Amino acid sequence: MTTTFGIGEYSYGYLPNGERVLVSNTAEQIAAFVMAHRSERVKIVNIFDMLEIETSMGLLLQVTNQQFLANELLPVLVPMQQGEVEAVEFVPYTPEKYMITFTKRRWRVHSSEL
Repeated sequence: MTTTFGIGEYSYGYLPNGERVLVSNTAEQIAAFVMAHRSERVKIVNIFDMLEIETSMGLLLQVTNQQFLANELLPVLVPMQQGEVEAVEFVPYTPEKYMITFTKRRWRVHSSEL
């Protein structure tokens, strides 16, 4: 049984320095994000900026969707944390649609300044 996470295809991952990255709403990429930043305190929020996951030192402090946690995330994350499997590489979510929309908006702002 697949449990959905967040809203849509991606969520926002916030790093301690304030940087925001897009995180795919899959258990594998969420686990990869947690493992890639296991020495830091990070948060994952949905597109409405509502907290979904908070971690510190690679440990889950808060997970809003408990079904996703039990059925999807823990079976992927725990073996990574215990060194039973190699951590998946975190790849920021970069959908073509998102990139085109952002570029068009940015171009409009710059072209209107001319």
